[in-house]
Amino acid sequence: MKIRAFAASDRNNYGDLIFPLIIKKYLEKNAQYLEFLNYGIIKSDLSFFGALPTKSFNQLINNVRRDNEKSIIIIAGGEVLGSNWLNIYRFINTFYNKLYHNKYTSFFLKKTNLLERLNLKRFGSSVPFILDGNYFSNSKIIYNSVGALAIEELLKKKEYISYFKNVNILSVRDKVSYSFFKNAGISASLIPDSALLMSDLFSNELQSVSDKCKSVGSKKYLFLQLGNTKGPDDLDLFVENLKNFSKKHSLEIVLCPIGLALDHSDNILLKKIVEEYPNVFKYYEPQTIFEIMYLLKNARLYLGTSLHGFITSQSFNVPFFIFPQKIQKLKFYIDTWFDNAAEKYGGFEDFSKVERLYLNYNFELEKQNTDKHKELIEKNLSSFIL
Repeated sequence: MKIRAFAASDRNNYGDLIFPLIIKKYLEKNAQYLEFLNYGIIKSDLSFFGALPTKSFNQLINNVRRDNEKSIIIIAGGEVLGSNWLNIYRFINTFYNKLYHNKYTSFFLKKTNLLERLNLKRFGSSVPFILDGNYFSNSKIIYNSVGALAIEELLKKKEYISYFKNVNILSVRDKVSYSFFKNAGISASLIPDSALLMSDLFSNELQSVSDKCKSVGSKKYLFLQLGNTKGPDDLDLFVENLKNFSKKHSLEIVLCPIGLALDHSDNILLKKIVEEYPNVFKYYEPQTIFEIMYLLKNARLYLGTSLHGFITSQSFNVPFFIFPQKIQKLKFYIDTWFDNAAEKYGGFEDFSKVERLYLNYNFELEKQNTDKHKELIEKNLSSFIL
């Protein structure tokens, strides 16, 4: 049986690279006679960073057309539904990134739907990760706990309502995305992000990280990550509060980027912080996604702006506190899956909340909650191959 995973795993962004690995690992463990194929928007090879190479979307179309058997296509996860083509291309191509950030070209492309019309003709797909062309009419299409916070406008159009009503499995990861489909009369399941299974699947990979990474991971530290444009407006105040907190609790501060793709670029802001405060922080440049995972697994606390930063922490039962002011999907996800959600996020100045969470973290209760989430994910994944 051929399983074709399709995801945004053609750019160096931690969460996007993990999705197809999770699907592959889980299905190989639980299904026999399986051939796994991985696709992105473009052909890529980030295997040096621990990721699976991708074939292109054009290759997906050609492979589906070539094979006579019915294909199973899994959109493997991520905040993929509702974006336009320019928004997708900007993360993987410097030319399109410049077009996106130029207000004139961006306005023109959005106003004319030029890329949408060209790609409908080229790919038979009018919107990224919506497989509405004739090429896919004989395929079983599955959406695996995706984000769809930008889908509301699209679901005002009858053709997309009809499309989603006819996909085989539709699961979304937060209650806001779920409400958009529900309000449009479309049946969907609410399932936690499948990356949460990583602590059950990657033990061998975590053992093979570099000695340098293991040395950092052996310390008593907090892991700090901030998106390049998602950090605090008052950096000096944030750093002062962070210094006081870490000193009080005898924690080193390790800065490590999670998103390295265009328009993520955590490394830019984190390196700036280290340069401005050289005696306060330790910066670590990860060599693979598994080094990021290893350092999150062994941290005493995660602070940051990454959805998959805190999902990794949750998976390994590490306390986490996030700053969602400039990236609302973090708050929506936590509000969906945690009864004590308000304890887990706040403003960049809220170090009294950070301290309460750190000192009062209920490891046993949090693990019970995580185990329930994992059960939901596994049940959803098992339905893909029934």
